[in-house]
Formats: sequence, C-alpha cells, structure tokens
Amino acid sequence: MALISCPECGRQISSSAICCPGCGYPINPQIEIKKKKSTRKTRRANGAGTVYRLSGKRRNPWVAAVTIGWELHEATGRAKQLQRPIGYFPTEGKANLALDHYLENPYDLDKETTTIEQLYEKWSKTYFEELTDESSVRTVQAAWQYVTPTFRIQNAVKMTPQGIKDFINNDAQKVDEKGNTIKASDNTKSRMKSMFNLMYDYAVLANLVQYNVARQFVLKGIQNKIEKKRKDKVPILPEHEEELWNDLDYGYTRMVLINIYSGWRPEELLELCKDDIDFEEMTMTGGMKTDAGFNRVVPIHPKIADLVKYYYDKSTGSLLFYDYNGVRPTTMTYDKYRGRFKKILTRHGWNDLYSPSCPRHTFSTRAKESHMDELARKKIMGHEISDITDKHYTHLDMVKYLRTEMAKIE
Repeated sequence: MALISCPECGRQISSSAICCPGCGYPINPQIEIKKKKSTRKTRRANGAGTVYRLSGKRRNPWVAAVTIGWELHEATGRAKQLQRPIGYFPTEGKANLALDHYLENPYDLDKETTTIEQLYEKWSKTYFEELTDESSVRTVQAAWQYVTPTFRIQNAVKMTPQGIKDFINNDAQKVDEKGNTIKASDNTKSRMKSMFNLMYDYAVLANLVQYNVARQFVLKGIQNKIEKKRKDKVPILPEHEEELWNDLDYGYTRMVLINIYSGWRPEELLELCKDDIDFEEMTMTGGMKTDAGFNRVVPIHPKIADLVKYYYDKSTGSLLFYDYNGVRPTTMTYDKYRGRFKKILTRHGWNDLYSPSCPRHTFSTRAKESHMDELARKKIMGHEISDITDKHYTHLDMVKYLRTEMAKIE
C-alpha cells in the first residue's frame, strides 16, 4: 500500500482507498464494501411456532414447538402463546425443518398417544349415530365390556396385529355386578374382532394409523367352532312344540312359540314395538341386520294371535317384550332371553338340543314343508331376493299375499 495524491484536491491518501476522504473523489470504485454478517436470527411470525435450545448436554437439545393457543394475562392485558413441542432434534436446522413441515401439513399432535379407549370413544360416537336400532348399539357395548382396563390404556397407534389377537384369545374378560370374572365366549370374541375391525377402519380414515392392524389376522379356531354350532342348529320337533303349547304359563314359552310362527331373528324379536303391531291388518313390522330384513312386514299367524295380544296387553312400555323377573319390568336383552330360553329347555329335558335361533329355523322348515311360495318365505324371513323377475317385475298386494302364504302353515 502506498500514498498517492488525490487528483481532485491533492491530498495524500492511500492507494487502496475507495474514495478520497476529503473531497469524496472515487479512487478505486470497483472494490466492494464487505458487509459484516449479522448474527441476529430471523424471527418467525407470531403463532408460527419457535425453535429453541435446552440447557445442558443432551443428545437432542433442539426443540421445535408449535402454538396451540393463547392465554390472556388479565393484569397486563397482553396475550401469551401456549406452545407444545412436536419433537426434539440434534441440530437447529433439523428442528426448523420439522417445524416447517408441520406448518405446511399440520397433523393431530395427540395421535401418537391415542389409547385404545380414546379410539373406541371417537369411533363409537360416529358409528352409533349411523345405526338404526338400539340392539346393534348394545351388541357393540356388550363386546366392549370384555376389554379389560389394562388393555384400554394401551397405545392404539403402536398396537400390533398379534397384540390384539392375543388379547382376544387369552385375556378378554369382564367382572359382573357380583364381582365374578367372566371369560369371553367364542361368540363374544367374534364380536370383539368385528368391533376392532371397525375401530381401526375409522383409525385409518382419521389418519391415526397407516393400515388396519385388526384385519391382518383371523380367529380361525373360534370361527370354526361358531360355524360348527351354526350347522348344528335344528328345527324344533313337532312333539316338542306340542309340549310348549301345553305349558304356556311357564316363563317365556309364549314368546318362543311366537317366534316359531313368525321367523324373526332373536334380536329382531326383542326389538318389536307395540306401535308396529297392527291387529286390524294382523301384521308385525320390524327387522334389522340387512336391507332386505329392515322394516319388513310379517303376518301374525292365527295360532299366535292370542299370544301376541297377551304380551301387547301386559307391556307398559313401547316394546312388546320386557323382562318381568325383577321388581320392575326391564329391557329384554339377548343374554336375558337366552337365559330364559335355557330354562325352558331344562324344564323339558332338552338341554343343549336347541338354541334361541332354532325357532327361526323351525319357521323356515315348516314354511318349506307347507309349500309356501319361495318369494313369501324370503320376504317374511328378511332374505335378499335374487330372482330378477320376483324382485323387479312382480307387483303384488304384499300384505294380502303374505297373509295368504302364512296361512299355509298349519
């Protein structure tokens, strides 16, 4: 570096100067001034979260936190951000990157800690609103009772197919009102499997999990047992039916006979309402489970007209059937009906010979033996009509037609 004279004012200046400090004449205009790099960090906008470092030696000291709300300080009148960490990271850059990704695509911060019980509550709230009958709701609620408290608090997001399968097979149980532990039956385990299937269908749609873990396995041994029981169902023998007619005043014998001559599913029988009994048209209206079975008309067979009237007059509520074994009438659940049915079997020495579904099998068999028209039999039982001609091209006075066909059963 040397001294030179300024061409403008003649002052002695450095040869490396950009301009003369006296008059401002440009000496080296091509030289750029190097700006000092700022150490101040760019602040995020209010409500856009923050990244900060924790004190001490840590593997992941950098925290990315998001704003989840605001809290007003009453004394000062100023609002304070309420923040929640979304993760801990080894570097500031990774923390900022995670925060940016969250702000671009926000997700449920609670999903990683959602329990089985929380998932059930969220799913059942929407699922129950879609159901058209209380019986289906009670079926789900009954299955949920066998989910133990220790399993309910398990992490639903991290649950594995094997974890659910092992629980249903080995640990599903409930404690009754008397403090007795009751293990889940095969039918209950099957209902629990269906419940978990639907719960995790909801979890997938809600973006809580990537796939339905409950549908990754089958309860093969249990399903085989249930299927075997279904195959073992038989119609009630004519001589046994005669015994029932001679013992009307015992328990719920009348109810069983009504089912033999109407073909309802047990759950449908329990849901019959008094408003749906029409003694002028001699019909009952009810049904569930399938589109073909829902809200269908079943003629009241002449043999059971008095039996239906008996329960109609006895009922003090909206339903046709109630459980009258207590001080006050209560809702007749399937479990209660099954217990009453078993008492009838025991009284007649028919233990394990019939199940509550056998009256429905009896109706179908008697209808076939009486040469009831196939369309009428399926209509009364609530089965899908697959024949195109009957389904779309046959137009009948359905009530009159069904009454005529029902009368074929003697």
